[in-house]
Amino acid sequence: MKSFKRIFKYVWPQWPRIITVVVTAMIVAALLSLSFMTVIPLLKVMMGKEGLHNWVDRKVSGCKYGVDFYVLSATDIIDKDSEDIAYCLLITGVEKNSLGASAGLKPTDRIVGAGEFLISEGAEKIPFWRMLEELAQTRESKIIVQLKRLNKEGTLEDETLELNTPENKAYIDSLRYGRIERIKWEFKLAIIERAQWVVGLLPREENQADRTRAVIFIIWAIGVVTIIRCLAKFYQGYMAQKVVQIGINHLREDAFAHVMYMPIGFFANERPSDTVSRIIRDTNVMGKAIKTMLGKALREPLNACSC
Repeated sequence: MKSFKRIFKYVWPQWPRIITVVVTAMIVAALLSLSFMTVIPLLKVMMGKEGLHNWVDRKVSGCKYGVDFYVLSATDIIDKDSEDIAYCLLITGVEKNSLGASAGLKPTDRIVGAGEFLISEGAEKIPFWRMLEELAQTRESKIIVQLKRLNKEGTLEDETLELNTPENKAYIDSLRYGRIERIKWEFKLAIIERAQWVVGLLPREENQADRTRAVIFIIWAIGVVTIIRCLAKFYQGYMAQKVVQIGINHLREDAFAHVMYMPIGFFANERPSDTVSRIIRDTNVMGKAIKTMLGKALREPLNACSC
């Protein structure tokens, strides 16, 4: 630790470069996680029954209202129950203190209408993806939700609830959210809405041509993210090496100046090669330690936390 403190005074004057190293390491970690995240949409497009848009709408709705929905998989449409699920949103979980819980939604409830898509004489059944789209993209402060709920006898009854949305700022302020919990929720909303905007660039149709375009789009996105991440990683290594070389050169200059004024008797008892080794080899080892500290030792924990 003592040696580190001694070398620290040669590194710290370059604090702007150190900040740059830390920031680029954070960018690398974020982009690495983003690269992993793009695998899920790719699989949803290629293999899933749900589709990319419906998956994003479900994630957005879950984040906004704190509600988990069950959706059809590729092997579900084989019986009448599965056909019924295709025209409702089956709730499998509701978070405490969420907008869904405040509205009175419960697990096993089946949403059969939402917002502009409500059951009426002209529309007896509404596809689940229509309701997901309405819940995810609505800009109203409140929306009407029609649902079927199991009663004590085990039969489904019709109910209608009023669901507040994140657009209703006054209602959200009235909820007893903790400061940290509120910040985390708003941060998740911001990220998911950005993802929703990106996915909105692709058509919603689920034919083969649109699926192919979606796969190509995602692969291009993975490539762009990877290129940016590699450039950021290179720049981080370059700046870290620059900090090391400048710090070590200043250290060697001070060590050489110190040697020039040392007593002659010191050199009579010490071999010249040992002194040269201290100035060259030892400082080089210290430089490698600093480079590791500003490289993998900084980057890998950030990668782990980001993932």
